[in-house]
Amino acid sequence: MILLLAILLLARGAGGYEIRTLETSRADKRFSIVMTAVINLPIDEVHRRLTDFNQLTRLSPYVEESRQLEPDEAGDIIVYTRIRACVIFICKTVRIFEAITYPEKNRIVATVIPARSELAYGQSSWTLSPQGNSTLLEYESQLEPGFDMFPLIGPAAARYSLKKQAKQFLEGLEEYR
Repeated sequence: MILLLAILLLARGAGGYEIRTLETSRADKRFSIVMTAVINLPIDEVHRRLTDFNQLTRLSPYVEESRQLEPDEAGDIIVYTRIRACVIFICKTVRIFEAITYPEKNRIVATVIPARSELAYGQSSWTLSPQGNSTLLEYESQLEPGFDMFPLIGPAAARYSLKKQAKQFLEGLEEYR
């Protein structure tokens, strides 16, 4: 989910969504993303779609599988996601396990479990607020791949690919295929 959510952040939509602010940075292997966007759906529907962990494949053609597993010892929800990401002609299947918590109403926090994932680190936070009949999404994320990104083509090509995938994800969130 964290990689899938990061994909969402790198597009500007023309349709039923609007990205108001977007800041990305990279330090060593760790990427940071901060975004504010408006989705033309009621808050309860956005929350339901983002947390329908067994159906994340409905949001993006890049998600090959997603499922909610049994809670961990702390009672946190565990989500497994398998994503097929392609940069130019090189594809990589990325498996991610995350612990999901709800520290307050309309806030979702996902923390990668590195020992079980192909990410070395990851944490994201979604805060949803009603804005008329729409939903304001505030997103913050840090993630670090647990694999090499091909130093010469990786970061630049990955940004291009993520922009394309982000538009499809935002459209999927609205259409819920």
